[in-house]
Amino acid sequence: MGLKFLACVLVLTATCVSADSFEDLSQKANTARSENRLPEAIGLYKEALTANPAWAEGWWSLGGCLYATHQYADAVTAFAKLAELQPSAAPAWALKGLSELQLGDNTAALADIEKSISLGGEKLPQFGDTLRTNQALLLNVAGKYEQSLRILSSFVQGGPNPALVDALGIAGLRRPLLPAQIPVQDHELVSSAGQAVFWMLSKRPDEADKQFQRLINDFPAAPGVHYLYGYYLFGSNPVRASEEFRRELQISSDNSAAASMLAYTLLLSGDTKAALPLAQAAVSHDPASASAQYVLGRVLVKTGDYNAGVSALEKSVQLDPENLESRISLATAYALAKRYQEARRARQEALRLDSDNVAVSSGNTSNGSINAAGGSNN
Repeated sequence: MGLKFLACVLVLTATCVSADSFEDLSQKANTARSENRLPEAIGLYKEALTANPAWAEGWWSLGGCLYATHQYADAVTAFAKLAELQPSAAPAWALKGLSELQLGDNTAALADIEKSISLGGEKLPQFGDTLRTNQALLLNVAGKYEQSLRILSSFVQGGPNPALVDALGIAGLRRPLLPAQIPVQDHELVSSAGQAVFWMLSKRPDEADKQFQRLINDFPAAPGVHYLYGYYLFGSNPVRASEEFRRELQISSDNSAAASMLAYTLLLSGDTKAALPLAQAAVSHDPASASAQYVLGRVLVKTGDYNAGVSALEKSVQLDPENLESRISLATAYALAKRYQEARRARQEALRLDSDNVAVSSGNTSNGSINAAGGSNN
């Protein structure tokens, strides 16, 4: 009995000491952080979290201190711990993603930033437009140019600031870069293209026409320029747009976007036979392009190959779930293939997405929009 009693006393005493130690450490850590003694705070938070790994506020504060002192790898670890404890905490995913972005881990950064956005992170005042801006930049790096432009279009009402112009330029020219990675020799090209895209998305045709003429005159042989000009012309003059797409393919024969847009133009004019090989080439050059899959699906459905068309349109929706036109076309293809239950579900998803887009646009002063095939709605 005596030994058992002594063992219990020792356990209780150790527990009390540990609890007291944690309380003391956490208070000291918070004080050090509030007084901007960040290196000291980091050490104290680590000690406190060793004593109490379930302290969510501590992981948040530690991660913040690490991020502020540019210790991004350790910040990722801290925010990952917080996300484990609170999986629905949008700030944890946001700062984990932003830390990964600083480390150059773009794939993980995009996934975590999008996770935070799905949890409402973009609506938090401490993040403002940071998450959506970085999402757009990372989508561009991933080659999802149309999705990047769709997001960036919501910022054009603020005016053509240099950062936005660079982002629009690399997305419009379809360069998988971050703005900081633009080669020195391409700065003028990117800036010129970015200004053209800005005026296009701002629905200022006079300004856009002038800037596109400057772009074409100054950089007639630069890859992506004729595609971008065709992209601009497509909504108002598809015949001239097709000429620009053909010029682009003479410069860059493997330009998937130019091939898919030329195929789409031919499809709309009724020349399905000429459209099909171009659409197939576009997908061959870039199987991960939602637009290329969309155009191929549309062409295949037009030829009567409904199941193959459905397959391509399904891929397009998987690659770009927020694109309304792809979902509408998929619902139509299902119906033509007599897959009626799937058609009904696809229509329901399209209606849901359309209502979401209306809700977003009602609070958005931007008029810019990008359609599924990559053309501007002029």
